[in-house]
Formats: sequence, C-alpha cells, structure tokens
Amino acid sequence: MNGRNLVMAERIERTPVAYPFRFVVAGDFAAWYDPTADGIFATLLEQIEELDPRPLFLVNLGDFAGPGTLARHEASRSTARDATGSSSRPKAPLRDA
Repeated sequence: MNGRNLVMAERIERTPVAYPFRFVVAGDFAAWYDPTADGIFATLLEQIEELDPRPLFLVNLGDFAGPGTLARHEASRSTARDATGSSSRPKAPLRDA
C-alpha cells in the first residue's frame, strides 16, 4: 500500500467504531468528464450527508475521476468538498481529502 491509500487506511483504523455501523458503497459516477455526472456525484454526496444515522465511511468502487487526469481527480475532490461543505476535509471520513 502506498501514498494516499496508506493515509486513508490509517484514517479508517483511527476512527472510533460503535456497532452496528453504516457505510455506503458507490461507484461509476464520473467515468469521463460530464457536467451531468458531476451533478449526480454532488447530489449523491449530499444525500449521504443527510442519512441518519450518518454512515461511517464511503467505499468508492472507482471511476470517479475519468479520464484519469490529475485535473479530473482534483475536480472530483473539489466536488466532494463543495457537496459536504468543507474546504479542508469532507465530513465523511473516507472521501478522498
């Protein structure tokens, strides 16, 4: 495991857990640049933020920054921050911050 994956795994390990817990599994929300897909991604994140009880984490199955450029990756991170109201670290622990 390297870089960001290691940081995220360590963050998960440090997160206190109370059982039972909830999590969200999602993917394929931005396989390529498309403003509609970006809007769907933002709406998905907003809906996750409204769940009660709030999920402990989000498992991203991939295709969130197509076509795989650094610019698209940064745009996806920005969408996550905007949708969750955080400029530094999104509220849900597993979103890529």
